[in-house]
Amino acid sequence: MSHFPSSARSRSRLRDKVKAFFHRSKSKGKASNVAGGSILGPQTQVQNPANLRYGDKSLTGGMPAGSTVTASKNRVVPILGVVSQVLKAASIATASFPPAQLAVGALSAVVDTVKGSIQNDVDRRDFKKVLEETIKRLDRCMKSGEFSDELVERILRLERSPEFVMTANLKSTMATFLSNLKADLGSVDEAMDESWWSKWMEVDTQEVSKRYGKLQTTLSLFITETVIDIDGQVEALSRSTAELRALTKKNHDAIAQLQADEKFKRLNTATHVEYDAGPSDLRRCCTPETRKRVLGDLIAWATDDTNTQVYWLCGLAGTGKTTIAYSFCEMLQEAGLLCTSFFCCRGVSTSMNPRDVLPSISYHLASFSRPFAESLLDILRNPVNANIEQKELEKQFDTLILAPANAMPRSEILKRRVVVYDGCDEASNLREVSKLVGLFLKHSERLPFKILISSRRDDSIMSEFERVNVPLNSTLLFLHELEDSLVEEDIRLYIRERLSRISNLIMDSVLDKLVNCSGTLFIYAAVLCSFVDHGTKEEVQARLLAVLEGSLNPIPGTLSRPYDALDRMYAQILSGAVQSTDSTDIWDVLLVILTAQDPLTAENIADILDFAEYRVSNVTSALHAVLNVSNKADHPVTLFHTSFRDFVSEKSRGAQFYDLISAPRGRLASRCLQIIQKGLITDNICSIEDKSIKKSTVEAFKIQACISAALQYACANYIHHLMELEKEQLIADNRDVVQFFDDLILRWIECMSWLGMLENAVKYLRRVEASPASSSDLRLAVMDAKHFVLQCYEAIRDFPLEVYHSALVWLPQNSRIARRHQWQVWNVTRGISQAWNATEASHWGRVLCLCLSHDGQKVVSGSEDGTVGIWDVATGSEIRKLEGHLRGVHSVVISRDDRKVLSGAGDGIVRVWDVLLGSEEHRFEGHSDLVGSVDISDDGQWAVSGSRDKTVRVWNVGVGKLERIFRGHTKRVASVAISYDGKMVVSGSQDKTARIWHVDTGVEGWKMTHRKSVWSVAISHSGRKVASGSADRATRIWDVETGKEERRFEGLSDLVTRVAFSSDDMKVISQSKGETLLSILDSGRQEGVPKDTMVNGHPDFLEPSIVRMPITYSSGWLSGSEPSDRLWVPSQFRNFCTSVASAQTIAFGFKTGDVCIIKYFPS
Repeated sequence: MSHFPSSARSRSRLRDKVKAFFHRSKSKGKASNVAGGSILGPQTQVQNPANLRYGDKSLTGGMPAGSTVTASKNRVVPILGVVSQVLKAASIATASFPPAQLAVGALSAVVDTVKGSIQNDVDRRDFKKVLEETIKRLDRCMKSGEFSDELVERILRLERSPEFVMTANLKSTMATFLSNLKADLGSVDEAMDESWWSKWMEVDTQEVSKRYGKLQTTLSLFITETVIDIDGQVEALSRSTAELRALTKKNHDAIAQLQADEKFKRLNTATHVEYDAGPSDLRRCCTPETRKRVLGDLIAWATDDTNTQVYWLCGLAGTGKTTIAYSFCEMLQEAGLLCTSFFCCRGVSTSMNPRDVLPSISYHLASFSRPFAESLLDILRNPVNANIEQKELEKQFDTLILAPANAMPRSEILKRRVVVYDGCDEASNLREVSKLVGLFLKHSERLPFKILISSRRDDSIMSEFERVNVPLNSTLLFLHELEDSLVEEDIRLYIRERLSRISNLIMDSVLDKLVNCSGTLFIYAAVLCSFVDHGTKEEVQARLLAVLEGSLNPIPGTLSRPYDALDRMYAQILSGAVQSTDSTDIWDVLLVILTAQDPLTAENIADILDFAEYRVSNVTSALHAVLNVSNKADHPVTLFHTSFRDFVSEKSRGAQFYDLISAPRGRLASRCLQIIQKGLITDNICSIEDKSIKKSTVEAFKIQACISAALQYACANYIHHLMELEKEQLIADNRDVVQFFDDLILRWIECMSWLGMLENAVKYLRRVEASPASSSDLRLAVMDAKHFVLQCYEAIRDFPLEVYHSALVWLPQNSRIARRHQWQVWNVTRGISQAWNATEASHWGRVLCLCLSHDGQKVVSGSEDGTVGIWDVATGSEIRKLEGHLRGVHSVVISRDDRKVLSGAGDGIVRVWDVLLGSEEHRFEGHSDLVGSVDISDDGQWAVSGSRDKTVRVWNVGVGKLERIFRGHTKRVASVAISYDGKMVVSGSQDKTARIWHVDTGVEGWKMTHRKSVWSVAISHSGRKVASGSADRATRIWDVETGKEERRFEGLSDLVTRVAFSSDDMKVISQSKGETLLSILDSGRQEGVPKDTMVNGHPDFLEPSIVRMPITYSSGWLSGSEPSDRLWVPSQFRNFCTSVASAQTIAFGFKTGDVCIIKYFPS
């Protein structure tokens, strides 16, 4: 159904409303002062502009009845003012209908022109020309008077209207309006002779009023009809626009929330770390009615704001720390006091990194505090914090905890929620764990949360408590030092519940004995119950009897220790398993389970060992008391408790089993190598199409699908198993190991990176390198691989495929890997030594300046040691070392024919060198201070120098003499440039000016001023423009003939150090520290070039067709003309102090005196 008004009554009401807006009411019995017909009926009076007010429903006021129009020029302006006001109102009324607004705009332009003509005595021919142009514009308006198909479609779509038809009234009104306007224009045209013009200006304003009154009447009718016809359409469109605006805002808010979610999501990448996450058998809560006192003390601490913010729950392995932490989390969750939990477990690799703890805490804090979340989001948007989850703990703590906490109101901070950090002693890096605990203690008063830390008693953690003088009695609970009676009662309740199925066999005397054996170790009771309560009644009785008998017999050769009873239990379980199944299989399966980074299923274990799966099942069934085994095939086999790992791994505890567990290592190492050889048959194991894709953006399931569990285990454990072999066995395997490093090392490193284990890879390589069993050949191969990874560690860690690209470019020539693998796109020809850790300095002092030859074959460097170096780009070798300056060389430039080098130094001398002979051609003396900038003309005949002595000097290179001295600057001259014909020089100075000098006459042309020091100048190829860059961060373009500023480009955040024109003079590149701006001269448009882009100081290297330099440097990466040609720059090559770049070469100069030259061959 149409939304447009249809009733005659509503249309009439609207017509009257519009008429009232554009016409004042007719005054009865009073003559009008405007003659001329109107199809509206009565004639309308011209309004007094003083009474016109926008928004009134009528235009009230007017001229008194019977008044006559005077012959004064001043009376014409008010008349035109009336029409102008009407047109402005009409323009507002027709804003939603383009054809109508175009017509109004055309007529408004006429009125403005007439007003201007009267006031400024514009020639009448100009006035006529404008009127004619008005007719043309209205003709075009008429031709496009219908709605376009696109507009109709939009209206239909937005309003869901079944049809839309442009009314006939609208078309006819448009045609009538145009016809009347043409007729009126004809009358005006006939009257436009000299006599009419004079009469109009002097006396006869009545005729003019008549003509414009008629135009105004026609326009009023047009507006009335148009508004009536399109009123419904405008209303509908307005509603749709409002709906769209609301939808857009909603979408904008949703997008902003999505972006915020993505920022926060980066902080919460650790999986299976919360107390109730992971497999159901991973963690358990306390048995009901047990641990009541401990949990009560913890709740009291959590709810008392006067208590300290850090609580340490510690105890021996098996004292029930994790179950207590689990139950505490449940209680906090129910009370709404839990912020988050982070449970470490050796069987869950994602929980082992201490650097994941603070990001996780910060992520969850943000969900409870809006001020904290808003502050944190602002922090994460800062590019500096892009990889905050990988930064040092101190940086993480300041950025993710303290900084956003400062935004929280004190009332929120005082109502602290609790963080539970359990099993931190099982993390991969105990040094970082103790550092993390130290940060919690040091800043405890500023923490917006309380934290419970649960671990074994570790000396490094204890030392952190002692360092900050925290009273241990208020922050520490030793579980194994609780009153025996309390623990015994809890254990009694636990055993009674767990063995309720066989309660008829558990007499009070038996229960007392089992409790006594458990001591303070809950894990003993748990393992005992798991061991006993399995199988038939007869089997249960036999195991119970074995436990009761064995519990009294100490392990031979050991002293009494708190966990002796537990060790005897483990020994009993292993002995029983050996008797019931193949003992060889037991040790193989156990070794795989104990050394796996991530839990493996029985099928995975069988694949690794090349066993039939039933052999693995037999072992796991026999060891059910110490293993968590599920009936589901996809569930992993895990240790029941980490104390079992300690038992079999420490010779002092499980002596009789230690050697048995280690025996399969040789077989397992060989099997790992076989799996690697079969699995790593190609580069790019995950089939990633773009090497620049960051690892963190690749879904984990894709990595898991491409790298099988067996291959993951083999890559992670091959070297580990090798290093556990006896020396003789390792020596025997040296040849196979060397072959692995020669053939598979890159693919192994790639795989370790995808698995997030690159740090482990480096540790393994260091172990092999330090092993006395490694042959010299193996040690060299391992050392090469270690340096290879460390040099580009960040790139390989984040972009695994860079192991085949960037990492290969920076290898020394004698590297074993370099002899076998290369990436042809980039080649570092100078700056890399022959061998690792060797040095090869180009200069003895800091490199102060660089330039490239025009043929791209040479790099020229100037050094603090007073020498000039010329280097071959292709080979990196030294062509010439030019000596003579007594102080540092601050500026070098090479002539167009590449035969001469010009150098300016701190000794105030400018030297001209012959490149082929390596000799000094001329020595120009005269400056009394450091020469900081030199340039040479295109023909090589003229040189210019700027000095700290405030002068600019021009030298005749052909005859070797001073040609001109230009004085005028009041401070140091920082930059000079000479035109291509050698006739003009421009200079920039710290006196805030750039000056043009004419060589022929020796006079100053123009002085051009900045707000701050001018550090760089350039002359266009045509010699018609000058560019100057300043410390005011602006680049200004000046006209050489007039000295006037043509354009100003701003946008850099630091002083402009370089400016250069493209060879077609249409573009200017400005560079500051780390930023580059490309400016288009004809349009004034500016485009940002990637941060840290290298720009050659010589303008010829800026091709007119390019938008940015082919070689760019940004955030540690060099980028070529192809997106896939990115090159990672190792950290030791980033601290350059000067640089220069062309399309295929980039060079860096360093404080150490080194020059690094890199060639690019686009792929």
